[in-house]
Amino acid sequence: MADDFPRAYRILVTATDGTTVYWHKNGILHELSPQLGPTWVTHFNKQIWLISPEGAFTPPGSDPRAKPIQSVDLEAVYDTTTDA
Repeated sequence: MADDFPRAYRILVTATDGTTVYWHKNGILHELSPQLGPTWVTHFNKQIWLISPEGAFTPPGSDPRAKPIQSVDLEAVYDTTTDA
């Protein structure tokens, strides 16, 4: 049986033009712990970051392809293992 509680959260970033991308840190899809995820989203300051097409947070002026951020949302990740 799959776990009813998430094992982690992924961050889904929506740019102001409507495109969405998952947060990647150092080129790797990043996940936050269930304890950290809600706090991280609550305190994220979208005014000081842009999002690159690869999903990296970048400061303004560092990547001409980066877009302003509309929102960041949690996406729960569950274990997919099943009991025999």
